[in-house]
Amino acid sequence: MRAMTRRSLLRAGLTGCLVAPWWHALRAFADRLTKSGVTDTEIILGTSAAFSGPSRGLGIELYRGAGAYFTHVNQQGGIAGRTVQVKAYPALRSKTP
Repeated sequence: MRAMTRRSLLRAGLTGCLVAPWWHALRAFADRLTKSGVTDTEIILGTSAAFSGPSRGLGIELYRGAGAYFTHVNQQGGIAGRTVQVKAYPALRSKTP
């Protein structure tokens, strides 16, 4: 084993200072995931599509296709034992300047 030098101590401290904030952010993100749609029994997915306007038909079929697929997945036991629910959200259009 190598002796602890000033350089290696500085490197270890600097690495800790750089990694610690990212580690905290990743843990916070993981906590947020469990609160935003993933539980021990269910996974809630959201889809955003055009449900009005000229692309209405595409948006509706996208939602219906996803619903049919995840109904099949749920009949097969879900994902890791969790059922999947798909929720639809209308796409937001930005105004052209």
